[in-house]
This record gives sequence, structure tokens and C-alpha cells, in this order.
Amino acid sequence: KIGQIYFYDLKDFPRAGAYFDSAATSINTDAPEYAEISNISSTLKEYLGHINTIHLQDSLLQLSKMTDREIERRADRLLAEAAAAKKAKEEKELAELSRLDDPNVFANQNSNRGRKSQFYFNSPELVTEGKITFQQLWGNRKNEDIWRRKNKAVCSALEEVAVADTTEVDAEALEKYGSAEKARMIANVPRTPEAIAAAEAKVAAALYGLGQVYENKLTLLDSALANYKKLVRRFPDDEYALKGRYALYRMYKDKIQAANKADKYADEI
Repeated sequence: KIGQIYFYDLKDFPRAGAYFDSAATSINTDAPEYAEISNISSTLKEYLGHINTIHLQDSLLQLSKMTDREIERRADRLLAEAAAAKKAKEEKELAELSRLDDPNVFANQNSNRGRKSQFYFNSPELVTEGKITFQQLWGNRKNEDIWRRKNKAVCSALEEVAVADTTEVDAEALEKYGSAEKARMIANVPRTPEAIAAAEAKVAAALYGLGQVYENKLTLLDSALANYKKLVRRFPDDEYALKGRYALYRMYKDKIQAANKADKYADEI
């Protein structure tokens, strides 16, 4: 239901995708909502895949304009921030576990003639037992929405370079940068004309794919038009720009019925 609110009412597709993904992993195939949930979940996965590709590759392209020293300083800062965030999270979780292990936390505060409450959370033994059982099944979990999802999609824009665990690190890079993680971060930044062209090609393909999702699956024609136009404007000579022009021609001709604009893109094609 939360996913439906985000999807239909608020048009917040990243958040909707998270909830539909969670629902799709647990719904029974015989449920009446199964078709809706599975179809929307699939559409939003495709949508988020294109969005994340665009954000990641654009971030890498921005980094490619920096000097080697600037990139290395950026990597150092990101790693320091990540380490500080991890330490703070671990300290918070440890403090929370210590608090739950305190037998006085859930002590009975009911002063009603000294009778002992049978409420679950007034029993430290039951609470501790439940906590241990939970951790055995799921491990230490952050208190957050949709924590049971196995694959959490990254919905926010990636403003910094992402770490690719599959990137190989040789001995020379390891010695130069001091850690495999830092070497991987820097290795993912395109530094040659060929690598930059490959990153731009990924953006062009994702822009076209995103336009297709907007047009054919989400039925948001204004968003589709804007996306195709961005593709054509940014990558006018790319093969996907030709597909984008044809999509614009077809939309103006058949769906929007603006013949003069359709003719414009027909001439460009």
C-alpha cells in the first residue's frame, strides 16, 4: 500500500520501487495483487537501473575532468567519511545492544497492587531471547524501513564515484594508493578518450531506455519528451540519438498530434 501511494499519488518512483520490490519478494502468486505488484516492480527496477547508470557515469565523467591529485584527495575524503560513518554506526549499535541487555530496561513499572504484568516487553528474559533469535535469523539490522529486502536498490543520485568490487587491483596500484579500496575508486574514473567515450555511450543508452520507460510503461509523455530531447541535444551524433529522434517523431505524430513538430524530426532523420 505504501508503494501504491508513492507510485500512483506522489510519483516518487525511487521510493515506490523500494516498497514494490519488497512486496514482490514475499507475495503469493495466487494473490489478486500479484500481477500489479510484479509488473510495477519490474518496471521500476528498469527505471532505477537507467537512473543509476546515468548518475554514476555522469559522476565519473565529472571526475575525469579533475587532475590526478584532485581525484586522489576526493577519494581520501570519501574513504574517511565512510570510515567515520561506519564507526559511528557500530558504536550506536553496540550502545543499543548494551541497553537491551540491561535487565532493568523493561522492568515492570506497573504499581497496580504489585501484580506482575504479563506483557511481553515487561519480561527481560523474553525480550533477550527474542533479540537473540532475531539476530540468529537476520543478523544485526539497522532500524529502518524494508530491512528484510535482500537487494536494496540505490535510489539516490550518486554524486561521487562508486566503488566497484570487481575492479582488479595490481601490486603497483596497491603500493601507490595504499589500499585496494582507494585503488578501485580511482581505477573506475575514465582517463583515456576511449574510456570517456564508453562512459558517454552508457549515458546515451540509459537516456534512451529511460525515455522508453516513461513513454511506454509509465505513460508520462512529458517526461518521455524531455528525456528524448535531452538525449538528442547532448549526444546528437550517437546512434541512440537517431532512435531518440524517431521516438520524438512518432510521439508528436501519433500521440500528441503535432504535425509541424513531427515534420521537424522527420527532416532531421
